[in-house]
Amino acid sequence: MVGCIGRKFLRSILKYGSSEFVQKRLILACVKEHMDRFIISVNPELYDDYYYRLISDIKQGHLSTAFDNKQICSGQFRKELLIHCQKHLKAKRIIDANDRSTVLHKVSSSGYTDLLAYFVKNDMPGIDKQDIDGKTALYLAVLHRHQHIVEILLRQNADVHFEDNDGRSVIHIACNNGDFHMVELLLKHKAHKNRKDKHGLTPLHLASIRGDTEVVKLLKQKKIKLNEIDDIGRTPLYVACEMNRVDTVKCLLQNLTGIAIHIEEKNKGFTPLHIACMQENTNIVETLLQYGANVNQPATDNTTPLKIAKRTGNEKLINLLNNHKGTCSAPK
Repeated sequence: MVGCIGRKFLRSILKYGSSEFVQKRLILACVKEHMDRFIISVNPELYDDYYYRLISDIKQGHLSTAFDNKQICSGQFRKELLIHCQKHLKAKRIIDANDRSTVLHKVSSSGYTDLLAYFVKNDMPGIDKQDIDGKTALYLAVLHRHQHIVEILLRQNADVHFEDNDGRSVIHIACNNGDFHMVELLLKHKAHKNRKDKHGLTPLHLASIRGDTEVVKLLKQKKIKLNEIDDIGRTPLYVACEMNRVDTVKCLLQNLTGIAIHIEEKNKGFTPLHIACMQENTNIVETLLQYGANVNQPATDNTTPLKIAKRTGNEKLINLLNNHKGTCSAPK
């Protein structure tokens, strides 16, 4: 720790130092857990000066100085920050100069209910304000798995339907995280369960890619569309096969018809069985065959699953397919 810096010099740092330096190098003496040799300790007689600088930075659109500060995990730091906010700050219209976020974005990301409760009660910006990436405070709380924060925002009527710049809403994010309880909560608040992002991926696609079978089961209970295709024609079943998610494949197949099992993606005309053979995943191949997948269905270039298996040289896979080809003749 940098030792014995004079009070006048430290006041000069607080007055003229960069926001980044203040954020990363100055720490209150009462916050001991973050001390290291590169840190300057701010003694109690300069606490007011320190918080005045934080409030000044917030007013100028440098919200990170206070809310991305490593001291934010200290209850004492947050308590004193809120006291100074109450005295000196009106945050409703303040926008971060870098990412267009509000204080609500910052406190929702951090996950501290005391900060959120203060701004919700006393000084709340628009709850559905989007930052430069199209993310709302609710989006960030879901992203960082802060369910208690999400519950507070939902009670304040935060909109579950806003999309980020990639066309993803909070239900996409929760499914991508594999966060079962968050998905359950958002569905209770009428999140659009079949909405596609800009790549055509639905929440079910994302849960299937991740291989989170419990989330997949939950979505199925809500009567979602099981055969939606993304921009390149892949169904949730296809991506589950592509990612070798055996349990998810089995879960999806329980509710699919023969036609759905044979939906072709757009690039090569592959079916789920084609891609499972490419991956040499015999467990998935066997499961697909049990549900009637066609060993001899040709892709765009007439490649069949059996032909792919022969190219791999995987004898177990070849034998498995040969045992299910029935009367169909596979192309040579």
